[in-house]
Amino acid sequence: MIKMFLFFSHRLSEDQIKEAQDLWKIDIFMYLPNCLQEKWSNIDPSLEEINVNPFTGWIEANAKENDIFLVQGDFGATYNLVKYLKDKDRTVVYSTTQRDCIEQKNKNNTTEIIHQYRHVRFRSY
Repeated sequence: MIKMFLFFSHRLSEDQIKEAQDLWKIDIFMYLPNCLQEKWSNIDPSLEEINVNPFTGWIEANAKENDIFLVQGDFGATYNLVKYLKDKDRTVVYSTTQRDCIEQKNKNNTTEIIHQYRHVRFRSY
């Protein structure tokens, strides 16, 4: 049984789930527990250094050798966690997206900008 651990600020899209299942035969998607998700999604930008030990502890308690790790978020936290995982010879990926911007002129003489993001593929670090 292969798990994908999600260090990610939002829920996976259907396209991301399908690709992970097709490409790596993922059986279980492991979202962070609420207390860790809150920390991952809200890294304090004023911190000098970022401690990823709460996340690595959760990984050690729950992951197996062939599991996959999707890591995206705060640059420093992402770097530290990816380095930790790569040092342990783990497969670490991120999601690439196609971004489209639609600009609409409204009746009240305002402009509305809509950003649309579409999953393209997972890419290895």
